[in-house]
Amino acid sequence: MLPNAVTHNSLRNPIEGCQKQPLILLEEAICPISHLFRNLESHVDLAKKACKNSLNNLTQDQSASIYLYTYELPSGQPSFYQELNRTLRSEQRNTLEIWLPHLKLFLTALYKLHSISDIVWRGVRNIALTQAIYQPDTQVQWWAVTLCTTNDNILEQPQFRGNTGRRTLFSI
Repeated sequence: MLPNAVTHNSLRNPIEGCQKQPLILLEEAICPISHLFRNLESHVDLAKKACKNSLNNLTQDQSASIYLYTYELPSGQPSFYQELNRTLRSEQRNTLEIWLPHLKLFLTALYKLHSISDIVWRGVRNIALTQAIYQPDTQVQWWAVTLCTTNDNILEQPQFRGNTGRRTLFSI
């Protein structure tokens, strides 16, 4: 099964408490999770410098929270998105507690971004997916943040679906 997919037989409890979180600076939002990463504070500084001129009515901190999510940390260290998505997929919902301040900032930023009404594509590789798991036209709940694109050609790059080996293309 795709690691972030949840079928109707294995539902998770909703994420609770995120809406009640105050909207705070990124430096404050990462404090509860800083022990999960080496030098997270310096990566936050880098993200904020890269996001000085934010678009879409995002604050610098909101923009930097998205930047940090997509940023690849130095080798040997799990990336921010890997740790967050692992926690979001967990059946142990209490492990999300420490992520709530950052999730509030991150989700507030994502909601400010332009929405589209179109087909988006998601490509995965090196995972055995069968029609027994994913039937066409069925609803699936993904508990992790799932990056998609409107340009399916981008997915041919090796870090996404690629062009060889076992791979799957989702049309959403």
